Amino acid sequence: MAEIDSNRTEYISQLEKFKKYKRMNLDPFERMRNLTITGFSSGFVIGAYIGGRNTGWQYLAERAHNLPRTTAGWYYYKKWKNYRVIMGGLKKGSYYGVKLASITAFYQAVESACDCVLFENVSMLSSLVSGFTVSLTYATLASLSRSSFYRIVKFGTVGGFCSGLVQDGINWYQTGETPFYLSYFNF
Repeated sequence: MAEIDSNRTEYISQLEKFKKYKRMNLDPFERMRNLTITGFSSGFVIGAYIGGRNTGWQYLAERAHNLPRTTAGWYYYKKWKNYRVIMGGLKKGSYYGVKLASITAFYQAVESACDCVLFENVSMLSSLVSGFTVSLTYATLASLSRSSFYRIVKFGTVGGFCSGLVQDGINWYQTGETPFYLSYFNF
């Protein structure tokens, strides 16, 4: 029993170490959980819309040569179309949700690792590095053309930079601590 308590206190002390790496008043674990859930939800909504719309068009294209002629026929046509649209939306929504949640979790993991290991403080540089790393990884795995590859990496890097600036601005406003890269300018 004493061993379990010592393991628990050791685990808690290790978690307390990460409390100093807060961004927007969230420690890295809370931030990763919340943003991954948000990423899944956003991806699911977007994917469900796209999947439902495409499935509806596909259903119409497959049955355009033999449309119903009676009221009951139209009733069953719409009924089955709605079932197919719902299933198509759920499939594509789940796909997009998992995809966006994994990208978001990877971004947050790289950002937190850079905060803790590379820079040892919360800064815009961690967001820049994680934006570059995640966009480079995604562009490589997606086997994009050269122009799309460069565009994705450029937008990911600029997005990480802007995200880091906004987070540093919020932290500066809330705590009054000047970011380390601005301390050279005597603000």
